[in-house]
Amino acid sequence: MADVRDMYMAHSALRREFSLLPQLVRDVTPGDATRAEVVGAHAEMLCHILHVHHEGEDLLLWPRLLERGGAEAAAIVPTMHGYAVIEDVLRISDGRVRLRAGTLYAVLDRLRADGLIEVEREEVVQSRLRRYYRLTALGARRLTEEASRLRHNADAARVRLRRGGLLTDGGAA
Repeated sequence: MADVRDMYMAHSALRREFSLLPQLVRDVTPGDATRAEVVGAHAEMLCHILHVHHEGEDLLLWPRLLERGGAEAAAIVPTMHGYAVIEDVLRISDGRVRLRAGTLYAVLDRLRADGLIEVEREEVVQSRLRRYYRLTALGARRLTEEASRLRHNADAARVRLRRGGLLTDGGAA
C-alpha cells in the first residue's frame, strides 16, 4: 500500500490556507495598497501551489490508479478538453511531442467512434465550444493493456541491451 501521509499533509495545509483566505481579504483596510498586494501575492502563491500539487497527482497518482483499478478507475479519471490534451501531451513529453489541433480532433473522433472515450460535458468559452472528454470503462481497460504491453516491450529491450553490454544496471554503458 502507498504511503499517503504527504498527500494528506498537503491537502490539510491547502484546505487550511484557503479557508483563511477570505478573512485575510476582508481584513485589508480600504486604500491599503501595500497590504492588498501582500494578500494578493499570498493568494496567487496558494493557487500556484495547488496547481503544482494537482499536476503532481496527475503525473503520479492517475497512472497508478488506472493500472491498479483498470476499468473501474475510469469513472474518476480527470476529464480534459481538447486544448488541455495538447498542452498535457507537450508537458509530459518534455516538449518532444507537439500535437496540432486537426490531428488531435481526428484522433478524438476515432477514439469516440471506438467507444474508448466519451464527451462528458460541453461548454461555450469565449464564443467557442469546448468539449470535455473522459475515458470509458473500455478505454480504461485498453489503456491498461497498452501500458502493460509497452512496459513489457521496454523490459525486453533492456534485457537485450544488457546482453549486448550496452546497458548496465545504472543505465547506458
